[in-house]
Amino acid sequence: MNLRNLLVCGNSFDETQLNSHRRGWFIGQFMSKNDGLKCTDDVEVKWGVHPVGEVRKSPAASDLATTVSILIEGKFFLDFPGLGRSVTLQRSGDYVIWAPRVSHSWEAVEASTILTVRWPSAVNDRPSNGNNN
Repeated sequence: MNLRNLLVCGNSFDETQLNSHRRGWFIGQFMSKNDGLKCTDDVEVKWGVHPVGEVRKSPAASDLATTVSILIEGKFFLDFPGLGRSVTLQRSGDYVIWAPRVSHSWEAVEASTILTVRWPSAVNDRPSNGNNN
């Protein structure tokens, strides 16, 4: 059995820099089978590094996935226009969880690092605006 099917180590920040086309996503169905345990249909994981002022203006929603975003550092604002609700993550460990089909947009109020997890990792479940952020 290939060792990559038993144990995988790495640095999510480094992988984000090397694979910018994935926009921080480093675990999920979109990974190559050669990536071993990182290729899965069960979950997607993103290490998001956002400079102050970075904005996602167009709200998007996954059709199938539940999502949790956890603040590692910084200050991060998320808007859920369909719910009439917004959340500011401002203390390390603050998180927000949202259901499938709940659209969101966001802004990095301060330089922020966010760990985002979506489940399941479905091939055709992309945010409705076509952007995979």
